[in-house]
Amino acid sequence: MSEWPEDVDPAVPDTLFELLSDRHRRWICLYLRSSDRTVVTYDRLLDVLSSRADEPTDRDRLRVRLRHVHLPKLAAAGIVAHDERRHAVRVADPSLLECCVTVQNVVEDCESVER
Repeated sequence: MSEWPEDVDPAVPDTLFELLSDRHRRWICLYLRSSDRTVVTYDRLLDVLSSRADEPTDRDRLRVRLRHVHLPKLAAAGIVAHDERRHAVRVADPSLLECCVTVQNVVEDCESVER
């Protein structure tokens, strides 16, 4: 299991759990961590979110939620920086992004444990 990074405030877990409570934000974090791109367009994120959805998604509605809900929350936590004028996103704090993915992996591992 991964150790909690020394450079990240131990009070961060509450924020991470709030951020990770939405599947779209989880998918954004996973994509950004695995991507070799330094800047990702909103359209690319929409493609990723749409491809992971269980049912067809309304792309316009998803775009609005991405711009006005998901990216602002991730930005407020310091994980991403987004440029609304250029419709682009970049990782602002790789340590926090790594924490998000680590927390997500631990939760998924716990869910897979048989009772």
